Amino acid sequence: MLLKRSFALVVPILLLVFVGFVFAEEPLTEFTSADFSGSGNCATCHSNLTDSASNDVSIDTDWRATMMANAAKDPLWQAKVESEVIRNPSIGPAIEAKCATCRMPMAHTQAGVNGTPISIFGSGFLSPTNALHDAAMDGVSCTLCHQIADQNLGQPATFSGHFPIDTSTNAPDRLIYGQYDGGLQNPMRFSVGYTPVHGSQIEDSGLCGTCHTLYTTPVDSNSNPLAIDFPEQMTYLEWENSAYDDAGSTPASCQECHMRPATGLVRISNTPPNVLPLPNFRRHDVVGANTFMLK
Repeated sequence: MLLKRSFALVVPILLLVFVGFVFAEEPLTEFTSADFSGSGNCATCHSNLTDSASNDVSIDTDWRATMMANAAKDPLWQAKVESEVIRNPSIGPAIEAKCATCRMPMAHTQAGVNGTPISIFGSGFLSPTNALHDAAMDGVSCTLCHQIADQNLGQPATFSGHFPIDTSTNAPDRLIYGQYDGGLQNPMRFSVGYTPVHGSQIEDSGLCGTCHTLYTTPVDSNSNPLAIDFPEQMTYLEWENSAYDDAGSTPASCQECHMRPATGLVRISNTPPNVLPLPNFRRHDVVGANTFMLK
């Protein structure tokens, strides 16, 4: 009995380690769509970065091992969503659309703009033949988070994946937000079709709250939706009511806790050569204490 129990615990851990290793070795995607660009395109300039202590703080190196990068590749998530669809086939499309919102946010958003189906299984986003497959598998990527505008963040209007992104502006005038002001704009305009501007919301917990406040619609035994919102994940609201809230006794944003600070100064791009080193850079490792993924 003890051997069986140990085996049952070890197998999921080995599976996750193997999956993480395989995906860490894959090249980052270089897809482009009307509104998004793959992490591999961003990595061209935002890799090979070091801080004042010579630590490797490359954005792609840190990010690619995070749950954000692997949000769509997570085998436990895929299995859970599929099991829900199998048990509730009459509302399967609604389940897939809901679950793709924050796990496959670029594909979900682009499909909504394009007027194409939003689905995960079959010929959906997980299929390599789907036009938005690469966008889906890039998870919570650079051009998703950095395009979120400063509109109603931290408010119910943006919860449950209703992150405000401007999909009406064409390249290269699409705005992409960062913590620094006065940087060079033409390199990004010419290479990836975005205009970088300062956006203080990139350091705001409300930006994280767009996906980390999740309400779902429960159903009865016959898969009929109930007229209530179920608070499935309330991470942002829990933070807002804690000592770490901006007005709390020990204020600390999501980014301050989950993105480790680099040491000293960092040139945030490896090109052009006249990019100046900047202070207060935070690593994109998005560390956490959630041990569920190891169980």
